[in-house]
Amino acid sequence: MAVDLQALLRKWGLGTPSEIAAPSNGTNNWVRLLRFGADGYVLRVQHHADPSKVDAEHRLLAELTRCGLSFDVPAPIPATDGTTAVVTPVGLATLSRQLPGAHPARSERELELAGRAAGELCAALAELPLELAPSDWRRPLDTIRPELTEVYAVLRRELPGAASEWLAKRAPEIDLAMQELRQRLPVQIVHGDFGLSNLLIADGRVSAVLDFEIAGLDLRFADLVTGFAHSTPEQLTAFRRGYAAFTILSADEEAALPTMVRHRAIGSAIWRAGVWKAGHATLDDIRVRLEAARELDRSGPITAL
Repeated sequence: MAVDLQALLRKWGLGTPSEIAAPSNGTNNWVRLLRFGADGYVLRVQHHADPSKVDAEHRLLAELTRCGLSFDVPAPIPATDGTTAVVTPVGLATLSRQLPGAHPARSERELELAGRAAGELCAALAELPLELAPSDWRRPLDTIRPELTEVYAVLRRELPGAASEWLAKRAPEIDLAMQELRQRLPVQIVHGDFGLSNLLIADGRVSAVLDFEIAGLDLRFADLVTGFAHSTPEQLTAFRRGYAAFTILSADEEAALPTMVRHRAIGSAIWRAGVWKAGHATLDDIRVRLEAARELDRSGPITAL
C-alpha cells in the first residue's frame, strides 16, 4: 500500500515540499527527506511498529534532549493533534528535523569521534531509569524476532549446509554464556544499533546520533561492540580510544567482550532472518551474515578488542 505523502504532511500542517528525496543508505522503513525552503525534515513510516514501543522511543528521545549531549538526537515533532506518532494504513509515521552532517568515513580520526559519541551516549543513558527502555534485549536469541518461530529449524531447511548446522549447535551455547553475563554485569539502556550509518559528522565533530528504534536494555557496553563491526585492528583501537574518553570498562566487562561480539554476530543473522520472514530481505542477506558469524566464531580468541 502506497504512502499518501500529501495527506500525511497535512497531519503536521505542512503543504507541498520543495524537494523530496530518499536516503542514500538502506533502511527497513519508508523514509523521505523533505525540504520546505530552508527547512529540512525527515518523515519516517514504520511498517510493523508496536505503538507502545514507538511511544517509549519518543519518551527516551525527549529525555536525551535534556541531557546536555554534545550531539543532537532526532526528537519527534508533534503533529497538530499533539501526538508524535501518526497512525496510517501502512504504519506509524513520525516527523523530525533533518540534522546536519554526513555519515563518517572509516578513517581513524572519524572512528575515534564515533567512539567518543558512543562513550558519551553510554554515560548519559546510564543516568536514565531502566523503565524508560523501549525494549528489553535480555532474551534468548531465538526470540528476538517473534514473527519467526523455530528459527534454527527454519534456517536449516531454507539454507541447508554447514553454516546452518553450526548455528543450531553453537547459538544456544553462546546464548547461555550471554545470559549468565547479563545476570552479573551492569545493564542499562543502550542505543542497540550504533553503526556509522546512524551517525552524522559536521565541522569535525559528531553532530547527530540517529535511529533509536531498537534502543533497549542490555549490557552497558553493547554499543561499543556494535561499533566494532567491519573494523581493522587500527580502526578498532581508534574507536576504543574515543569511547574511553567517557566510559571505562571493568576487567569483567573486558573479559566479556569476545562473547558479546559473537553473540551480536549471530543476532545479526537471526534479525535478518526475521526481516526476510517479513518480506524485506533475501535468503542471501541471511547467508552472508550467517557465514560471517561462523567465520568469526572459528577464528578463535578475539584478541584485537
